Amino acid sequence: MRKLDKWINSSLALPWAVFIFLGATLLISYFYHADPHPRVSLCIFYNLTKLPCPGCGMTRSFCSIAKGDLLASFQFHGLGPVMFVGVFFGWLASLLAIFHIRKPFEFLKLLSTNELLIKTGLSVLGIHWLIRLIMIFFK
Repeated sequence: MRKLDKWINSSLALPWAVFIFLGATLLISYFYHADPHPRVSLCIFYNLTKLPCPGCGMTRSFCSIAKGDLLASFQFHGLGPVMFVGVFFGWLASLLAIFHIRKPFEFLKLLSTNELLIKTGLSVLGIHWLIRLIMIFFK
């Protein structure tokens, strides 16, 4: 077996992948300056309906909280700060796993595959989206 195959099959491949992906997300959030009022949207749902999708504003929310602006983060997307904290703790758990402190990462893996937690999170996202739509229609 080649060295790469051995590494991929090792217990460190997933923590490293998570560490790199979530770390890049946090770094990009800090350095990227999202326009608070973009002229062009990349969201296909918004471009077709002129209504925000459930995730619209999440990038701007992440960028705001990464720079310490909690109020703006909540204004862009109410669940953005919660997601940001989750991403940060996921990154931290993967870092600990790389240094062979595996319990936080194992707990994270357990949470990320918990069906009830996934359904609850999607329900909260859907309710948040409905509230946003109601606020738009009854402004």
